[in-house]
Amino acid sequence: MTPASIAQCLAKFLSPVRGTAYDPCCGSGALLLAVQRHSEQNLGAYGQAQDESSYLLSQINLILHGIYADLGETAVSALLNDQHKNKKFNYIIANPPFNSADWLDGNSPLYDERWQYGVPPRSNANFAWLQHILSHLEPNGRAAVILPNGTLTTQTHREAFIRRSIVQDKWIEAVITLPPGLFYSTKVPCYIWLLTNNEDRSGDILFVDAARMEPEIKEMLHPHI
Repeated sequence: MTPASIAQCLAKFLSPVRGTAYDPCCGSGALLLAVQRHSEQNLGAYGQAQDESSYLLSQINLILHGIYADLGETAVSALLNDQHKNKKFNYIIANPPFNSADWLDGNSPLYDERWQYGVPPRSNANFAWLQHILSHLEPNGRAAVILPNGTLTTQTHREAFIRRSIVQDKWIEAVITLPPGLFYSTKVPCYIWLLTNNEDRSGDILFVDAARMEPEIKEMLHPHI
């Protein structure tokens, strides 16, 4: 679950105007709801849920707020069975499961056109989610993704190569370090990755270290604390 305040923060970074929005692991639908609320016009909403309970919860939550979303035909991981394989989106907003192990089904082929920078290791799905998101960005599209600290610190050869390739191809606009403890279910430090598919992107990356702003950040996101 992504707290509503963090969902709103991601949506504000995207500054949606019109077009389509996508969450590849939509959970309760909070992120799709947030990006729609910050859009000037109604967005086409798309998503995918990994399990039946999330699939139903997302549908109910969005419908209750007057939003119809195409969540695919069934509940299944987007990494194993991409329900929107041939679609591109203007805005992608996501909080994928952190450090998922054994994400690649033994029956799944290693080759997939989404893995343009190499097959992510079976032991960790972080760079699978990242490449999946990049593969679905429209030209001039933008993405805001929450990922754990390991995505920036890993020295695993395969992950380091994928990360270096993403940097060299100028996909990254900014990386924002968040303080630990913002999520109810984990204390793992995490980052917001802001990505763009703008052909004129400069390759400059803005790094924002908000990890030491813990009291201010928590008060902003969780006023009740």
